[in-house]
Order: sequence, then structure tokens, then C-alpha cells
Amino acid sequence: WHWGTQYRVELAGTGFGDIPPALSGAGWYFADSTAEISAAESTAAGDGTRYFFRSWRTIPGGGALADSLSATTELSVDTSYIAVANYRRGARLLVRKSPPHFAGWIMVGGALYPDADSVVAWYPAGDTVSFAVSGVDTLSPDSAFVFRRWNFADGDTVETVLMDDFDAAAEYDLAFRTVIVRIPAEPVGTLVVDGETFVGAGSGRFEGWWFAGSEHSVSVSARDSVSSCQESAFQRWSDGATSPSRTILADSPESLSALYWTRYLVQVVKNPREPYGWIEIAGERTSGDSASAWLWQDSTVAISVSGHDIAGLCSLYTFSNWSGGGTDSSLTITIAACTTLVANYSGDTVHLEISLSTNAWDIGDTLSPEQTRTMTSAERIVITNNSSLPVDFGLQVGDGDGLVPGYLVGPGQFVLRAVFGDMETPPEFSPGRDFVKSAVVWSTDDIFGAGGHEVPVGETEKLWLQFIAPADAPSGSYTITLVLWVRARLP
Repeated sequence: WHWGTQYRVELAGTGFGDIPPALSGAGWYFADSTAEISAAESTAAGDGTRYFFRSWRTIPGGGALADSLSATTELSVDTSYIAVANYRRGARLLVRKSPPHFAGWIMVGGALYPDADSVVAWYPAGDTVSFAVSGVDTLSPDSAFVFRRWNFADGDTVETVLMDDFDAAAEYDLAFRTVIVRIPAEPVGTLVVDGETFVGAGSGRFEGWWFAGSEHSVSVSARDSVSSCQESAFQRWSDGATSPSRTILADSPESLSALYWTRYLVQVVKNPREPYGWIEIAGERTSGDSASAWLWQDSTVAISVSGHDIAGLCSLYTFSNWSGGGTDSSLTITIAACTTLVANYSGDTVHLEISLSTNAWDIGDTLSPEQTRTMTSAERIVITNNSSLPVDFGLQVGDGDGLVPGYLVGPGQFVLRAVFGDMETPPEFSPGRDFVKSAVVWSTDDIFGAGGHEVPVGETEKLWLQFIAPADAPSGSYTITLVLWVRARLP
């Protein structure tokens, strides 16, 4: 017979609660053999407290363990041993949401727990554990709990060393969804929300969660250039507010639209580019060869140009038609796009010529002070219009030879009255409407009689004069110069 020596290996545990851990590997082993022993990594007590394996030790001491810190290891059997598994209470980690709610998720140690308001996990004391929570927990399409901070740190993902039980509360606040849009959403302009500027295409829409009761500053650009001839101009907010800058109190879900209207540049150009006459757009009249205005889309606008433009003394530009059709110098358009209208003119030469039956009136050798002298039928001056257009006449005392004209006579002051007409006998003169001044006065239908204006081509007009001598003047001979002005009467 060949007899071998055996030794007994027993297993025991220490440092756990009321429920012992599972141990395996106890038994008889031949001398110098190896016993494989193992202990549960952790064990839970009846109250839920969890204990974690720490190390092995032997009784008697000095047993050769392959790895005393591993729950499963080998023991060299050279005598009988009691292998003792040492346990220590773990650290309880509670990760919870405050206020409690089940929306969103919690992640602890890489494990995801959806729709959870809290998670309890046990770890060996001294372990480093990371955990995180969802940032926005949607309660409805327009309300949510939004993460603010932890009760011990900032940031939605944290890491900590667990030396003892740890209560980690993720603090949330109620928030409302806010949507701000610009209509139309042109890829230009700016939207500024709480100091953050969104430009270009990014300025068309903002969407975010605002904490209940918080105040926020919002502004949009007042005017955006889409192109050289198109712009969007802010008009109002969808709730009626008219300033592009405003403060919003987040006390409910908010959906706001910044409403813009489109304006187009409308240009009117004369062809040829002559600077005479005028152009009128939407009631604004300007001089020159072109004019422009920014006008609202879909608005109806009246546009007109001068029918006849006089250049210098003898040149005339007459409106003929619009480049897009139409021969009336006034038109009405509906603004639908950038618009350039060309007003075509034809150039011509104006011929001004008149002839007089006489260019002088001799009122006699001697007049008493304040004496009135009226032209006789034989003395009236006949004026013939030899121009290419109808004409108007104007009168002015150019030189009084030391005397001055006036409404009433006085020392050194005379009265000169004039009437244009086709009468054959001297007319009646109006003291207030027919006196000639030192400044030119143009004939109308009640200034200088009923004639003197719109005198047709080839027609004649008679000029009648009346002179009242000054109340006092030095004796002598006087020559008073009466200037007859002529201007073309445009159709």
C-alpha cells in the first residue's frame, strides 16, 4: 500500500451581515496539493445592506495564497487551514431626481435606467463611480423639467469616490418651450436671444426651454437687405407688440412670430437722361432725370412724370410713352417685384417770337400831379404771337428813370396799370389786379385783364396801359421802361 498525507481546509467569513456569503472549496487535500477556494463577490443582508469581499487570510497565518485580494484563488496545502473571507460593508449610492418624476433617464456606472425617478446601487467603499441624468425631461409637448445642477456639483454627468453612503439629487426646474420665428424667414438679418446672436439662416427660428418665471430679452433686426432692390422690414410681433426689442416673462409656453413686410425698390428713369422737369412717386415729387423709392409689396402706387421739360431758352422734352407701354404721363402700378420704369421723351426746339405794333407810348408833354392818362384806341399796342407754341405774357417796370411804381401814387411814385384783351376801346382797369410792379407778374384770367395768357400761335393780343402821375416829382422829361416777358405755354 502507498499511503498519502491529507490536510483539512475549512472556509469561513467575517465582516458581513446576517446572511453569510456563499463559499466553496472546503475539503480534504493531499499534502503539497493546491485547493481552489472562492467566495461571493458581495452578499446582501436581510435589510438590503450589501457587503463586499475584501481579502483572504488563513488560520494559522502564513498560508500561501495565490492572490489574497481575489475572491477566487488558490491555497497551497501544507497543513490544515481555515481560509477566512473578509468582507466590508459597501457604500450605498442613491441617485434621484428632484422633484421626483419618471420622464427621462438615469445612468449609473454605465447602466441606463429609463423612466426612473431614482436608482439605488451599492459599491465597494473607495470605488469611483460616474453617473448622469437626462437634461430635458419632457412632460408634454410644451412643458418639461430641465436639469439645473446636482446638490453637490454642476454638470449633468459627474464622478465621485464613494467612501460612505451618498445621496445624489439631480435638481430640476419646470420649464416651458419657447419658439421664436421670423416670417418670412429670409436668410439675412439677426435674432438675438439673451445676448446670443443668431445670424443669416440661423436667425429664422429659435427653439428652447425657459425656466418658469424667468425673464428673457429678445430682439430682431429692424430692416434686412435681401438684395440691392429688396428688403424686409419689421412690422410687429404676432401678439401685437411693435418694437423689435422686447422682454418676455416665461410664465407659460410661448410661440412668437416676428412679422416682416417686403419692400421693393422702384426706380423711374427719364430717357434721354435730362435733368429738367420732375418725377413723382407715391406723392413725393423730386427734380432730376431719375428718382427712386422703397415701396411695400402689393401696394398700389401712383407714379407720374412731367409732360414737358423745358431745357434752357429754346429746348423742350415732351413725354411720349413708358417703356412698358402707355402714353399717359401718369400711371398706377401694384408693387410685386423690383421695378424700373423708363419714361421716354422726344426732344424738340421751342421757337419764341412776338411782334409789336409799336414799342413806345408817348403820354404827352405835361401831366399834373396825380393826373391819369389812359391809352386811346389809336395808341393801344397790338402783340402778335409768332412762336411755335401758345405763350403767356408778363409785365415788369424795368427802369422808372428815378421814379418808382406802386399801387398808389406818392412823392416820386407813379401807378402804371395794364390790361390784355381783344377790346377795341379802352377797358376799365382794376387798381388791385392790374398795376405793374418792379418785379415780373404773369398774366392770369384775372391779372392784367382776361387776356395775356394761353395766346394761340399766330393770334394777336391788345395791350392797354393807364398811367397816373406821381403826387410830387421834379419837373422834367421821363422815360419809363416797361418789360414785356414771354414764356411758352406748355400743353
